[in-house]
Amino acid sequence: MKIRSGLTLLFLHLSLSSLVASPQTHFDDLVESGVAGVRLDNDDSLGDYILAVSMLEVSQHANLSTAIETVRILAQRELASVLGSKMTAKTVSETKSTSMTVNGETKEKLTEFFSDFVHVETNQFLRGAYVFDSRVIENQIFIGFLLSEVHVKDASNLASLAGGSPSISFDNNHSPKRDLKVEAVGMAEVRGGQLQQAREDALASARRNAVEHAMGVTVVATGQVRNLDPDSARFKNFSMSLGEVLRSKVLAEGKEGRFYKVKIAALVTAADFSRELGKYMSAIGNPLFYVDYSSGNEIGDEFSIFFKDIGFKITENLSGADYVIRLRSKFIDREHPTTFKIGTQLQLTLEIVDPINQKVLLVHRNNPRTSTNFLSDPSRRRQLVAEKALLGMENTLRDKIGKLIADMVQNGREIEISFRGSSKLDEKFTEFISDQLEWIPGTSDSQSTFSPGSLKFSLRYLGATDLLTSTLLSETNKFFPDSSLVLVSHKPNHLTFTLN
Repeated sequence: MKIRSGLTLLFLHLSLSSLVASPQTHFDDLVESGVAGVRLDNDDSLGDYILAVSMLEVSQHANLSTAIETVRILAQRELASVLGSKMTAKTVSETKSTSMTVNGETKEKLTEFFSDFVHVETNQFLRGAYVFDSRVIENQIFIGFLLSEVHVKDASNLASLAGGSPSISFDNNHSPKRDLKVEAVGMAEVRGGQLQQAREDALASARRNAVEHAMGVTVVATGQVRNLDPDSARFKNFSMSLGEVLRSKVLAEGKEGRFYKVKIAALVTAADFSRELGKYMSAIGNPLFYVDYSSGNEIGDEFSIFFKDIGFKITENLSGADYVIRLRSKFIDREHPTTFKIGTQLQLTLEIVDPINQKVLLVHRNNPRTSTNFLSDPSRRRQLVAEKALLGMENTLRDKIGKLIADMVQNGREIEISFRGSSKLDEKFTEFISDQLEWIPGTSDSQSTFSPGSLKFSLRYLGATDLLTSTLLSETNKFFPDSSLVLVSHKPNHLTFTLN
């Protein structure tokens, strides 16, 4: 990404201030003014840069942890929106009829209502953007995100190397570098005077910001306003980054108001899904896998051990599985064309299936010829062939599984939400849940299916379902005070509720 040419024109078009000053000076000016803003400038060490600062006023009894995350996402969204967003507008009409009967005569009155909606969508990948600084002044929290030419270049080089490019180099001797040193800031609320816990939370926040800085972050945001009414404004924000902090060092730390603030130097590398899947399974709710080797029992146990070793949680209960691993195997006996010895090959097919919709998520087949063995003992020959077949497909299978899990973490996976509750599952309830699923962060492509006493939604979802579950419970029980929504079953890919 080249900031200088395209973004300079963009900022001139938006009439944003462009002053020759350091990012720290711009940040201090915006904080002193008490308002959020965006600044474009140029620095000898950074090149062209964009600084987006957001501010949030918090009440005395507000949840400060939520407030910090909110203002951080707002700054991230502000920066992403500057780079590009899509705006749409529409007018929706509703017709309501009223019937009245007087002295046996029925009259009907039709009334039409119009509503104007403005919808803004942002979907940007920010590579090299990071939390530049944060500050707390009385009841105001300020956080600034910075994007510069230098940091974009460094992060792009690291990403290219992680993606398999052999030609990336960071120094004069052209030796590839697999990590990136960055500085990052983190803040956390001090609760009940627990400084040590606040310090640990601030360090965790700083490490996350360091990963976003080095590896980039995907920002997806949606905003909608109805009839230009500020009270009708709704916003949905989601951000995600993948990487790992190899080591870090605290540069500065201390209490700032009701918060604890830490600045660290961190060494960050790309997330390696193919080697450390267990670390990333929690991001999709730690799903359970069932190994079905009814058609491949020759090496079923060996495959179960293989999947356990790479971080999968295996269950022996098919009904409790979130995904099914299907094995199909077939031994093939053939005569050698010159020695006329009988040899054996093993043909293997592995599938990972979503039991909700029976969709095949991954297919991997081996090359039977590579497993051939001509040992005279048929039983021992088959055992050696099975071991050789598994060994021959292990590395490519591991890479395929890593890409599958990476896709689930980055782009979401299909989940199902079921509601039970007889007559209470009416059109009003369906519209309410549909509206909630549209605005809960991480959700997309929601579709509903209704049958008497049952309502189901299928959708794509990013992350573990804890936030989704808690939001549905709290908002539904708030909107329907005469009813009670109860969680019956909570699985990584399937939620079941009853409406009493």
